[in-house]
Amino acid sequence: MLVATALLVAACSASGGSTSGPTTTAPLAPGSDWSGVFTPVDVPAPVNGLTAVSCASATVCWAVGATAGAGGGADAAAIITTNDGGATWTAQTVPSSVGSLSGVACSDRLTCVAVGQAAEPPSGAGAIVTTTDGGATWITEPVPTTALAVTAVTCLPSGRCTAMATTASGTTALVATAPFASWSTAGPLPPGVSDADSVDCIDTSNCWATGESPSTAGHVTGTVLGSTDGGATWVTLPVPTGAGQLDGVSCVQGPVDQAGQPPSSSTTAAATGAAPATTTTSTSAVPTPGVAGVRCAVVGTTEPVADDTRSGAGVIDTTDNGGATWTTEPTPPSVAALFGVSCPALGACVAVGTTVASVPAAGAVIATGDPDDPWSRPGTVRFPQSLDAVSCVSESACVAVGEALIAHLGVGGAA
Repeated sequence: MLVATALLVAACSASGGSTSGPTTTAPLAPGSDWSGVFTPVDVPAPVNGLTAVSCASATVCWAVGATAGAGGGADAAAIITTNDGGATWTAQTVPSSVGSLSGVACSDRLTCVAVGQAAEPPSGAGAIVTTTDGGATWITEPVPTTALAVTAVTCLPSGRCTAMATTASGTTALVATAPFASWSTAGPLPPGVSDADSVDCIDTSNCWATGESPSTAGHVTGTVLGSTDGGATWVTLPVPTGAGQLDGVSCVQGPVDQAGQPPSSSTTAAATGAAPATTTTSTSAVPTPGVAGVRCAVVGTTEPVADDTRSGAGVIDTTDNGGATWTTEPTPPSVAALFGVSCPALGACVAVGTTVASVPAAGAVIATGDPDDPWSRPGTVRFPQSLDAVSCVSESACVAVGEALIAHLGVGGAA
Protein backbone atom coordinates (compact mmCIF):
# COMPACT_ATOMS: atom_id res chain seq x y z
CA MET A 1 0.00 0.00 0.00
CA LEU A 2 1.23 3.48 -0.84
CA VAL A 3 0.60 6.16 1.75
CA ALA A 4 1.46 9.84 2.01
CA THR A 5 4.18 11.07 4.32
CA ALA A 6 4.75 14.67 5.30
CA LEU A 7 8.47 15.19 5.78
CA LEU A 8 9.03 18.54 7.42
CA VAL A 9 12.46 20.09 7.03
CA ALA A 10 12.19 23.43 8.77
CA ALA A 11 14.38 26.46 9.18
CA CYS A 12 12.66 27.33 12.46
CA SER A 13 10.60 25.44 14.99
CA ALA A 14 7.23 26.38 16.49
CA SER A 15 9.09 27.81 19.46
CA GLY A 16 11.29 29.96 17.21
CA GLY A 17 14.50 27.95 17.63
CA SER A 18 16.76 27.28 14.68
CA THR A 19 17.43 23.83 13.22
CA SER A 20 20.07 22.33 11.00
CA GLY A 21 17.64 21.64 8.15
CA PRO A 22 17.44 23.44 4.79
CA THR A 23 16.20 27.03 4.80
CA THR A 24 14.56 27.12 1.37
CA THR A 25 11.51 24.91 1.83
CA ALA A 26 7.92 26.04 1.29
CA PRO A 27 5.70 26.87 4.27
CA LEU A 28 3.67 23.95 5.60
CA ALA A 29 0.54 26.11 5.58
CA PRO A 30 -0.47 29.75 6.07
CA GLY A 31 0.05 30.76 9.67
CA SER A 32 2.43 27.91 10.47
CA ASP A 33 6.11 28.29 11.33
CA TRP A 34 6.88 24.87 9.85
CA SER A 35 8.18 24.27 6.34
CA GLY A 36 8.51 21.01 4.44
CA VAL A 37 7.45 18.63 1.69
CA PHE A 38 5.18 15.59 1.48
CA THR A 39 6.44 12.23 0.22
CA PRO A 40 4.78 8.80 -0.16
CA VAL A 41 5.50 5.89 2.19
CA ASP A 42 4.82 2.18 1.83
CA VAL A 43 2.91 0.53 4.68
CA PRO A 44 3.18 -3.24 4.98
CA ALA A 45 0.41 -5.10 3.16
CA PRO A 46 -2.31 -5.98 3.88
CA VAL A 47 -2.79 -3.12 6.39
CA ASN A 48 -5.98 -1.32 5.39
CA GLY A 49 -6.59 1.35 8.04
CA LEU A 50 -4.94 2.71 11.18
CA THR A 51 -6.84 4.00 14.21
CA ALA A 52 -4.16 4.92 16.78
CA VAL A 53 -0.46 5.78 16.99
CA SER A 54 2.06 6.29 19.78
CA CYS A 55 5.64 7.53 19.42
CA ALA A 56 8.23 6.76 22.08
CA SER A 57 10.78 9.05 20.43
CA ALA A 58 11.22 11.09 17.26
CA THR A 59 12.18 7.90 15.43
CA VAL A 60 10.35 5.01 17.15
CA CYS A 61 6.54 4.71 16.84
CA TRP A 62 3.82 2.08 16.78
CA ALA A 63 0.42 2.22 15.07
CA VAL A 64 -2.54 -0.14 15.30
CA GLY A 65 -5.48 -0.79 13.02
CA ALA A 66 -6.79 -3.49 10.72
CA THR A 67 -5.78 -5.52 7.70
CA ALA A 68 -7.92 -6.16 4.65
CA GLY A 69 -9.39 -9.63 4.82
CA ALA A 70 -8.08 -11.91 2.05
CA GLY A 71 -10.67 -13.09 -0.46
CA GLY A 72 -13.46 -11.17 1.22
CA GLY A 73 -12.66 -12.65 4.62
CA ALA A 74 -12.87 -10.81 7.91
CA ASP A 75 -10.43 -8.04 8.75
CA ALA A 76 -7.76 -8.78 11.33
CA ALA A 77 -5.92 -6.66 13.89
CA ALA A 78 -2.68 -5.03 12.78
CA ILE A 79 0.36 -3.57 14.56
CA ILE A 80 3.10 -1.78 12.63
CA THR A 81 6.24 -0.01 13.79
CA THR A 82 8.84 2.42 12.49
CA ASN A 83 12.42 3.05 13.62
CA ASP A 84 13.10 5.99 11.32
CA GLY A 85 10.36 8.45 12.26
CA GLY A 86 7.78 7.12 9.83
CA ALA A 87 9.77 6.80 6.61
CA THR A 88 9.42 2.99 6.62
CA TRP A 89 7.15 0.63 8.55
CA THR A 90 7.25 -3.04 9.53
CA ALA A 91 4.34 -5.29 10.49
CA GLN A 92 4.50 -7.16 13.79
CA THR A 93 2.74 -10.35 14.85
CA VAL A 94 -0.54 -9.88 16.73
CA PRO A 95 -1.73 -12.72 19.01
CA SER A 96 -4.47 -14.70 17.28
CA SER A 97 -6.84 -14.17 20.21
CA VAL A 98 -7.09 -10.46 19.35
CA GLY A 99 -9.91 -9.51 16.98
CA SER A 100 -9.43 -5.73 16.69
CA LEU A 101 -7.25 -2.97 18.11
CA SER A 102 -8.36 0.58 18.82
CA GLY A 103 -5.58 2.11 20.94
CA VAL A 104 -1.85 1.98 21.62
CA ALA A 105 0.44 3.71 24.13
CA CYS A 106 4.19 3.41 24.68
CA SER A 107 6.19 4.07 27.83
CA ASP A 108 9.57 3.89 26.11
CA ARG A 109 11.28 2.56 22.97
CA LEU A 110 10.72 -1.06 24.05
CA THR A 111 7.49 -1.05 26.06
CA CYS A 112 4.00 -0.57 24.58
CA VAL A 113 0.41 -1.58 25.31
CA ALA A 114 -2.26 -2.07 22.62
CA VAL A 115 -5.96 -2.43 23.44
CA GLY A 116 -9.11 -3.56 21.67
CA GLN A 117 -11.45 -6.52 21.54
CA ALA A 118 -10.93 -10.27 21.52
CA ALA A 119 -11.67 -12.32 18.45
CA GLU A 120 -14.40 -14.45 20.03
CA PRO A 121 -17.95 -13.44 18.95
CA PRO A 122 -20.71 -12.66 19.60
CA SER A 123 -20.66 -10.94 23.01
CA GLY A 124 -17.04 -9.82 22.81
CA ALA A 125 -14.42 -9.38 25.46
CA GLY A 126 -11.73 -6.79 26.02
CA ALA A 127 -8.22 -7.44 24.75
CA ILE A 128 -4.89 -6.02 25.99
CA VAL A 129 -1.50 -7.00 24.56
CA THR A 130 1.88 -5.79 25.80
CA THR A 131 5.45 -5.82 24.52
CA THR A 132 8.64 -5.10 26.46
CA ASP A 133 11.03 -6.01 23.63
CA GLY A 134 10.11 -3.44 21.03
CA GLY A 135 7.36 -5.57 19.50
CA ALA A 136 9.38 -8.70 18.80
CA THR A 137 6.72 -10.41 20.89
CA TRP A 138 3.28 -9.19 21.94
CA ILE A 139 1.77 -11.03 24.90
CA THR A 140 -1.93 -11.17 25.77
CA GLU A 141 -2.74 -9.94 29.26
CA PRO A 142 -5.71 -10.92 31.46
CA VAL A 143 -8.50 -8.35 31.28
CA PRO A 144 -11.23 -7.87 33.90
CA THR A 145 -14.14 -10.08 32.85
CA THR A 146 -16.58 -7.17 32.88
CA ALA A 147 -14.76 -5.48 29.99
CA LEU A 148 -16.52 -6.09 26.67
CA ALA A 149 -14.01 -3.93 24.79
CA VAL A 150 -11.06 -1.72 25.69
CA THR A 151 -11.28 1.46 23.64
CA ALA A 152 -8.35 3.71 24.62
CA VAL A 153 -5.12 3.64 26.62
CA THR A 154 -2.41 6.01 27.84
CA CYS A 155 0.89 5.17 29.56
CA LEU A 156 3.37 7.14 31.65
CA PRO A 157 7.16 6.79 31.26
CA SER A 158 7.11 4.84 34.56
CA GLY A 159 5.06 2.09 32.88
CA ARG A 160 1.77 2.85 34.64
CA CYS A 161 -1.12 2.70 32.14
CA THR A 162 -4.76 3.78 32.25
CA ALA A 163 -7.35 2.41 29.82
CA MET A 164 -11.04 2.91 29.09
CA ALA A 165 -13.29 -0.17 28.94
CA THR A 166 -16.86 -0.68 27.80
CA THR A 167 -18.93 -2.80 30.17
CA ALA A 168 -22.54 -3.95 30.27
CA SER A 169 -23.35 -1.11 32.68
CA GLY A 170 -21.36 1.70 31.04
CA THR A 171 -17.72 2.74 30.81
CA THR A 172 -15.01 2.23 33.40
CA ALA A 173 -11.30 2.94 33.82
CA LEU A 174 -8.74 0.17 34.07
CA VAL A 175 -5.29 0.64 35.60
CA ALA A 176 -2.03 -1.33 35.51
CA THR A 177 0.86 -0.02 37.61
CA ALA A 178 3.61 -1.58 35.45
CA PRO A 179 4.06 -3.77 32.34
CA PHE A 180 2.47 -7.18 32.92
CA ALA A 181 1.08 -6.05 36.27
CA SER A 182 -2.53 -7.08 36.76
CA TRP A 183 -5.11 -4.80 35.16
CA SER A 184 -7.69 -3.77 37.74
CA THR A 185 -10.93 -1.85 37.59
CA ALA A 186 -10.34 1.69 38.87
CA GLY A 187 -13.67 3.51 38.73
CA PRO A 188 -16.71 4.00 36.48
CA LEU A 189 -17.38 7.07 34.38
CA PRO A 190 -20.62 8.93 35.18
CA PRO A 191 -23.82 7.11 34.16
CA GLY A 192 -24.72 7.42 30.49
CA VAL A 193 -21.21 8.16 29.23
CA SER A 194 -20.12 5.87 26.39
CA ASP A 195 -17.57 5.68 23.56
CA ALA A 196 -14.58 6.81 25.61
CA ASP A 197 -12.24 7.02 22.63
CA SER A 198 -9.39 8.96 24.24
CA VAL A 199 -7.68 9.23 27.61
CA ASP A 200 -4.59 11.14 28.75
CA CYS A 201 -2.81 11.24 32.12
CA ILE A 202 -0.03 13.65 33.10
CA ASP A 203 0.90 11.72 36.28
CA THR A 204 -0.41 8.95 38.54
CA SER A 205 -3.29 11.11 39.80
CA ASN A 206 -4.58 13.43 37.06
CA CYS A 207 -6.31 12.07 33.97
CA TRP A 208 -8.81 13.29 31.35
CA ALA A 209 -11.03 11.33 28.96
CA THR A 210 -13.53 12.07 26.20
CA GLY A 211 -16.88 10.38 25.74
CA GLU A 212 -20.47 10.82 24.62
CA SER A 213 -23.75 11.19 26.47
CA PRO A 214 -27.18 10.59 24.89
CA SER A 215 -29.33 13.63 24.18
CA THR A 216 -32.34 13.31 21.88
CA ALA A 217 -33.13 10.07 20.09
CA GLY A 218 -30.18 9.03 17.94
CA HIS A 219 -28.11 12.03 18.98
CA VAL A 220 -25.20 12.46 21.40
CA THR A 221 -23.45 15.28 23.22
CA GLY A 222 -19.68 15.38 23.63
CA THR A 223 -18.42 14.95 27.19
CA VAL A 224 -15.05 15.44 28.90
CA LEU A 225 -14.30 13.64 32.17
CA GLY A 226 -11.59 14.37 34.72
CA SER A 227 -10.05 12.36 37.54
CA THR A 228 -7.68 13.60 40.23
CA ASP A 229 -7.31 10.28 42.08
CA GLY A 230 -5.78 8.00 39.47
CA GLY A 231 -9.04 7.03 37.80
CA ALA A 232 -10.98 5.93 40.86
CA THR A 233 -13.46 8.81 40.58
CA TRP A 234 -14.48 10.71 37.43
CA VAL A 235 -16.23 14.07 37.18
CA THR A 236 -17.98 15.55 34.14
CA LEU A 237 -16.23 18.79 33.19
CA PRO A 238 -18.05 21.94 32.02
CA VAL A 239 -17.03 22.04 28.34
CA PRO A 240 -18.81 24.57 26.09
CA THR A 241 -22.07 23.48 24.49
CA GLY A 242 -22.22 22.62 20.81
CA ALA A 243 -20.03 19.52 20.56
CA GLY A 244 -21.81 16.48 19.19
CA GLN A 245 -18.87 14.09 19.49
CA LEU A 246 -15.54 14.56 21.25
CA ASP A 247 -12.85 12.08 20.24
CA GLY A 248 -9.41 13.28 21.35
CA VAL A 249 -7.71 14.85 24.38
CA SER A 250 -4.13 15.86 25.14
CA CYS A 251 -2.85 17.61 28.28
CA VAL A 252 0.41 19.23 29.38
CA GLN A 253 1.40 20.50 32.82
CA GLY A 254 2.16 24.22 32.83
CA PRO A 255 3.00 26.74 35.51
CA VAL A 256 0.68 26.91 38.51
CA ASP A 257 -0.75 29.90 40.34
CA GLN A 258 -0.90 30.58 44.08
CA ALA A 259 1.46 27.80 45.12
CA GLY A 260 -0.33 25.18 43.08
CA GLN A 261 -3.85 25.74 44.38
CA PRO A 262 -6.73 24.80 42.03
CA PRO A 263 -8.36 27.82 40.39
CA SER A 264 -11.59 27.44 42.36
CA SER A 265 -12.94 25.46 45.28
CA SER A 266 -16.38 25.17 43.73
CA THR A 267 -17.41 22.23 41.58
CA THR A 268 -19.06 22.88 38.22
CA ALA A 269 -20.20 20.00 36.05
CA ALA A 270 -21.93 19.79 32.69
CA ALA A 271 -25.35 18.24 32.95
CA THR A 272 -25.82 15.17 30.74
CA GLY A 273 -28.88 13.80 29.01
CA ALA A 274 -29.99 17.06 27.42
CA ALA A 275 -29.21 18.87 24.20
CA PRO A 276 -27.77 21.36 24.25
CA ALA A 277 -25.93 20.65 27.48
CA THR A 278 -26.35 23.01 30.40
CA THR A 279 -24.10 23.57 33.37
CA THR A 280 -25.02 22.96 36.98
CA THR A 281 -23.25 23.46 40.28
CA SER A 282 -22.54 20.33 42.29
CA THR A 283 -22.02 20.17 46.05
CA SER A 284 -21.37 16.43 46.22
CA ALA A 285 -18.17 15.07 47.72
CA VAL A 286 -16.30 14.48 44.45
CA PRO A 287 -12.91 15.73 43.28
CA THR A 288 -12.95 19.39 42.24
CA PRO A 289 -12.79 19.77 38.44
CA GLY A 290 -9.64 21.44 37.25
CA VAL A 291 -5.95 21.08 37.95
CA ALA A 292 -3.91 24.25 38.31
CA GLY A 293 -1.68 25.03 35.34
CA VAL A 294 -2.69 22.04 33.21
CA ARG A 295 -3.40 22.93 29.59
CA CYS A 296 -5.57 20.53 27.60
CA ALA A 297 -6.95 20.48 24.09
CA VAL A 298 -10.05 18.45 23.25
CA VAL A 299 -11.21 17.89 19.66
CA GLY A 300 -14.34 16.61 17.95
CA THR A 301 -17.24 17.73 15.80
CA THR A 302 -20.55 19.55 16.13
CA GLU A 303 -22.32 16.65 14.37
CA PRO A 304 -24.59 14.98 16.99
CA VAL A 305 -25.31 11.81 14.99
CA ALA A 306 -22.74 9.18 15.89
CA ASP A 307 -20.38 8.19 13.05
CA ASP A 308 -21.80 10.87 10.72
CA THR A 309 -18.76 13.13 10.78
CA ARG A 310 -18.50 14.98 7.45
CA SER A 311 -21.75 16.88 8.02
CA GLY A 312 -20.57 18.89 11.04
CA ALA A 313 -17.86 21.40 11.87
CA GLY A 314 -14.61 20.75 13.67
CA VAL A 315 -14.46 21.49 17.41
CA ILE A 316 -11.40 22.50 19.45
CA ASP A 317 -11.93 23.26 23.14
CA THR A 318 -9.00 24.30 25.33
CA THR A 319 -8.39 24.86 29.03
CA ASP A 320 -5.44 26.31 30.96
CA ASN A 321 -6.63 25.10 34.37
CA GLY A 322 -7.15 21.38 33.86
CA GLY A 323 -10.80 21.62 32.86
CA ALA A 324 -12.34 24.05 35.36
CA THR A 325 -13.07 26.46 32.49
CA TRP A 326 -12.89 26.00 28.72
CA THR A 327 -12.61 28.11 25.57
CA THR A 328 -13.86 27.11 22.12
CA GLU A 329 -11.21 27.91 19.52
CA PRO A 330 -11.93 28.83 15.88
CA THR A 331 -11.53 26.06 13.30
CA PRO A 332 -11.19 26.34 9.50
CA PRO A 333 -14.57 26.08 7.74
CA SER A 334 -13.27 23.23 5.59
CA VAL A 335 -12.80 20.96 8.64
CA ALA A 336 -15.83 18.81 9.49
CA ALA A 337 -14.45 16.75 12.37
CA LEU A 338 -11.27 16.28 14.36
CA PHE A 339 -10.50 12.83 15.75
CA GLY A 340 -7.12 13.16 17.42
CA VAL A 341 -4.85 15.74 19.04
CA SER A 342 -1.34 15.69 20.49
CA CYS A 343 0.30 18.51 22.47
CA PRO A 344 3.98 17.82 23.15
CA ALA A 345 4.62 21.20 24.80
CA LEU A 346 2.80 24.27 26.10
CA GLY A 347 1.19 26.12 23.21
CA ALA A 348 2.16 23.44 20.68
CA CYS A 349 -0.53 21.05 19.41
CA VAL A 350 -1.40 19.14 16.25
CA ALA A 351 -5.00 18.02 15.55
CA VAL A 352 -6.12 15.69 12.76
CA GLY A 353 -9.44 14.79 11.19
CA THR A 354 -11.54 15.08 8.06
CA THR A 355 -12.86 17.82 5.82
CA VAL A 356 -16.47 18.65 4.92
CA ALA A 357 -18.19 16.48 2.34
CA SER A 358 -17.99 19.17 -0.35
CA VAL A 359 -14.17 19.24 -0.18
CA PRO A 360 -12.48 16.53 -2.30
CA ALA A 361 -9.47 16.09 0.01
CA ALA A 362 -10.90 14.23 2.98
CA GLY A 363 -8.07 14.56 5.50
CA ALA A 364 -6.94 17.57 7.53
CA VAL A 365 -4.06 18.49 9.84
CA ILE A 366 -4.20 21.63 12.00
CA ALA A 367 -0.92 22.75 13.58
CA THR A 368 -0.80 25.57 16.14
CA GLY A 369 1.12 28.74 15.37
CA ASP A 370 2.58 31.28 17.81
CA PRO A 371 2.87 29.58 21.24
CA ASP A 372 1.64 32.77 22.92
CA ASP A 373 -1.65 32.54 20.97
CA PRO A 374 -1.47 29.07 19.43
CA TRP A 375 -4.90 28.76 17.84
CA SER A 376 -5.18 32.27 16.36
CA ARG A 377 -3.14 31.51 13.21
CA PRO A 378 -2.89 27.73 12.84
CA GLY A 379 -1.54 26.01 9.77
CA THR A 380 -3.88 23.65 7.92
CA VAL A 381 -2.91 20.90 5.46
CA ARG A 382 -5.26 18.65 3.51
CA PHE A 383 -4.70 14.98 2.79
CA PRO A 384 -6.31 12.53 0.34
CA GLN A 385 -7.96 10.51 3.13
CA SER A 386 -9.18 11.05 6.67
CA LEU A 387 -6.70 11.02 9.56
CA ASP A 388 -7.76 9.45 12.86
CA ALA A 389 -4.89 9.89 15.32
CA VAL A 390 -1.62 11.73 15.89
CA SER A 391 1.34 11.39 18.24
CA CYS A 392 3.94 14.13 18.73
CA VAL A 393 7.04 13.80 20.91
CA SER A 394 8.18 17.37 20.31
CA GLU A 395 7.26 20.46 18.30
CA SER A 396 9.27 19.01 15.43
CA ALA A 397 8.30 15.34 15.27
CA CYS A 398 4.77 13.96 14.80
CA VAL A 399 3.19 10.96 13.10
CA ALA A 400 -0.49 10.92 12.07
CA VAL A 401 -2.42 7.87 10.87
CA GLY A 402 -5.80 7.19 9.34
CA GLU A 403 -7.65 5.48 6.51
CA ALA A 404 -4.80 3.82 4.63
CA LEU A 405 -2.74 6.92 5.29
CA ILE A 406 0.30 7.90 7.33
CA ALA A 407 1.50 11.48 7.63
CA HIS A 408 4.95 11.91 9.11
CA LEU A 409 5.93 15.36 10.31
CA GLY A 410 9.64 15.59 11.11
CA VAL A 411 12.12 18.42 11.31
CA GLY A 412 15.53 18.13 9.73
CA GLY A 413 18.17 17.15 12.25
CA ALA A 414 15.67 15.66 14.74
CA ALA A 415 16.90 12.54 16.47
